[in-house]
Amino acid sequence: MPAFDYRARNSGGVEERGVITAQGAQEAASRLREKGFEVISVERCRGLKGLRPVLGTLVLSGVFTSFRQGRRPISFLKGRPKAVDYMFFCRQLATLLGAGVTLLHSLRVLAEQAEHPLLRERVQQSAELVEEGRSLADSFRRHGDVFPGYLVNMVEAGEAGGVLEGVMDRLAFHFERQHQLEQKLKSATTYPKFILSVVFVVVIFMLTVVLPNFASIFERFEVEMPALTWLLIRLGQGLVSHWYLVLLLAVAAVLLLMRLRRTARGTHLIDTLQLHLPLYSPIYRKVLLSRFCRTLGTLLVSGVLLLESLTIAKKVTGNSIIGRGIEKAREGVVNGQPLAEPLSEQGYFPSLVLEMVRVGEQTGSLDSMLLRLAEYYEAEVLYELERLNTVLEPLLILFMAFIVGVIVLSVLQPMLEIYQFM
Repeated sequence: MPAFDYRARNSGGVEERGVITAQGAQEAASRLREKGFEVISVERCRGLKGLRPVLGTLVLSGVFTSFRQGRRPISFLKGRPKAVDYMFFCRQLATLLGAGVTLLHSLRVLAEQAEHPLLRERVQQSAELVEEGRSLADSFRRHGDVFPGYLVNMVEAGEAGGVLEGVMDRLAFHFERQHQLEQKLKSATTYPKFILSVVFVVVIFMLTVVLPNFASIFERFEVEMPALTWLLIRLGQGLVSHWYLVLLLAVAAVLLLMRLRRTARGTHLIDTLQLHLPLYSPIYRKVLLSRFCRTLGTLLVSGVLLLESLTIAKKVTGNSIIGRGIEKAREGVVNGQPLAEPLSEQGYFPSLVLEMVRVGEQTGSLDSMLLRLAEYYEAEVLYELERLNTVLEPLLILFMAFIVGVIVLSVLQPMLEIYQFM
């Protein structure tokens, strides 16, 4: 299908340029008018410009992304979509809209292309609502179990301003940075998790397999076992004979923590603990700050009002203590205070954030200041993780050596007594 270069004014009177695919110039102009544009000119694309719809299709099918990223992550879980799923969805929708494909057709194509089953189902349902005449934001809002609040509000602002394509691009970038941060956090914790898993397996093996064999030898020679040896052997025997009780206790502990997390008091306790744990809390606080700044900055730059943006950012932050502080800051803004003043009263926002917010409010560039802060704290998180890994690696190895050494020592002590009697 041929591509046409167009110039048109949107409902706000702002001139826009773009490319649209159609059978002819008249059909292209008609489709632009249907979308609410006042057409200035429509001309057939020449040369490489005509390839833009083809490139859009390549991005949609994942071919271009596969070359750029090496491979495309695929979500097979039926739970809530991850940041990478939203990233691909927003980027593909922006590409289709930029190529001139109608919103309804774009949603239908994406419903077929989406790899996450729940996202695919909700996009299909949203397409049906759009076909009935509802706005895209309203359609997404009806499926709040999949589409987060800040995505819905940004889409609503984009539709109102006639800049939905640009908003979807910003959302794609937002989810891309979120996905990158999540992946780097996971990779940074892989080694500690591996070491702790090895320690756990080695300890269980020695308690349940190795020590019982030595226990029979000690009993045969009637050796008086040290307290440590006796304790470890009894512990191993208990694990072998009552393994089901240990399993039940472990499951009960996990369920208790999950139930505790669902209560207001439990959530407050866990969130407070996370904010004050040594080694962990400095990184955790910077993750929260980067999430708050990026979410609030992205919402503001997309045209969402400050009060509404603060309400959404409170939910996205992921910590009830910080969320309560953001809510108090919002109340201060409602009472006429600049945002920096009520934030400074909460005690969780460092002076750098407060000063940047203050300057942003004075210069009218709060959104860009927040996005700069997000970049800064994301880089700080990566630096802190690298530094923590440098400290943790030798400590974990020493910890593993200590645990294994204690078990070996508990065996060697009675063995030396046997050699003395022989």
